[in-house]
Amino acid sequence: SASFELQVLTTALAAPQVVVPEAQGEDTRINASERASQGGVPVQVSLPSGSRPGDELVLSLTLPDGTVRRVATPLPQAAVLAGNLTVLLPQELLDLDGEHVLATSVASAVTGLVSAAATLRFTLDTAAPAAPTGGLDASSDTGVTGDGVPRDATPGLAGRAEPGSAVRLPLVHSNG
Repeated sequence: SASFELQVLTTALAAPQVVVPEAQGEDTRINASERASQGGVPVQVSLPSGSRPGDELVLSLTLPDGTVRRVATPLPQAAVLAGNLTVLLPQELLDLDGEHVLATSVASAVTGLVSAAATLRFTLDTAAPAAPTGGLDASSDTGVTGDGVPRDATPGLAGRAEPGSAVRLPLVHSNG
């Protein structure tokens, strides 16, 4: 009679490592142009050791309303050999502004086991910021009221802008 050795794999792969270049570091916002620039948002994945061609990279995107959208990509041999793969989150999936949660895992084609998920959060903000408003504070409008020319050497300014935005205040001397 013939004998053979049977190896049973019961351990799932480790979690992949994931980077969304448009939402890394302190800037975790993705704006409208970043969402559309490549037809979607690239997701860079470092594959866990033991990944095989044919395994499935699974991106599960939870939208602000709780809806979960899934993108699955079979791992090509070149990606497994390189140890990484970049996939695109299509812009059609990114249609709701607010906080998104991206969970990325690898499902084994051989065992059916699924790796632990790497999770990251980003905020989709496709609305154009409101135009800033501002000018001379009413209490500094001395002299002819409403002409915007203060007689005070230290006039007050007041206004509003989107949090985190840069506001430029050009200073123009009254003589040009």
